[in-house]
Amino acid sequence: MTKEPFNVQQWSDGATADPAPVTAPAEAREPMPGRQREEVETLIGQIEARQLDIAPAYKDWCNLGFAFVEAFGEAGRAYYQRVSRFYPKYSEAGTNEQYDRCLRGHRGGITLRTFFWLARNAGIGAGPDPEEMEESENPMPTFPF
Repeated sequence: MTKEPFNVQQWSDGATADPAPVTAPAEAREPMPGRQREEVETLIGQIEARQLDIAPAYKDWCNLGFAFVEAFGEAGRAYYQRVSRFYPKYSEAGTNEQYDRCLRGHRGGITLRTFFWLARNAGIGAGPDPEEMEESENPMPTFPF
């Protein structure tokens, strides 16, 4: 038996469907609204001032990377480095390697809310309430009664 290359035209009788939409790579996404970027900067400034490790658990640290990738793409690497450096065994090279993995990975569901949540749990509270943040991004319609 010989293998023949797959022929899409033959399989679909010449009718091809539109390809599925592709999400933009992280580095091509629209930048975060200025207000959220300012809030991230404010929180990171507080983390740095207190020299606080907000993600001591490996899982939290990985999710922090995914959160910055989702929000800022490649530009989030500097934020990841700034927040990660307070881990006792911090390594710039190791942090860069992890951020590269986050850029290549597709971790659905991890958003910038994860960063705000980790900061809040560590006692840094100047950022928005993660619950309120989602509501402001996607307000619910109101109906007259």
